[in-house]
Amino acid sequence: MGIHFGPVVAGVIGQKSMQFDFLGETVNTAFNICGLSEKNDILISNDAWMQSRTDIKVTSIGADKLRGNHAVEIFKCIEVI
Repeated sequence: MGIHFGPVVAGVIGQKSMQFDFLGETVNTAFNICGLSEKNDILISNDAWMQSRTDIKVTSIGADKLRGNHAVEIFKCIEVI
């Protein structure tokens, strides 16, 4: 699982077959972080960690260059406090 924190756009898309969807760079970053995870891993970005740092214990797995050519520091969740 990949988690990132930031702005998103949410709404209904389509006319014939409508669906509710989330769009934006935040969603894309979370998706790309998810691609780095192994089974049962929860990986979060530095932005997500900054929002939840008092509630979880993490270990850094380093910075990774994601699609879109931006580097993001990734943390692995160890424990919820």
